[in-house]
Amino acid sequence: MLSQWRATGNDGEKLADALERLTTVLVEHLAELTKELLAQAPPPARVILPRLGPRLYASRAKRVYATPTPPRIGA
Repeated sequence: MLSQWRATGNDGEKLADALERLTTVLVEHLAELTKELLAQAPPPARVILPRLGPRLYASRAKRVYATPTPPRIGA
């Protein structure tokens, strides 16, 4: 996807670089972000989402990528 942004010529290179940096930061801090978001959620969501989220993601990834654990962007 980022190669398509780069090819646009409309500052696509800058945008693709920014998206790569953002993705790296999000991946590095995903656990912290998840904990912070769940801390603000109602109690039932704090219990359900950590269990349900990974299952839903794996199910969707399997349909889209034919594997429950697709490669990460930029990996």
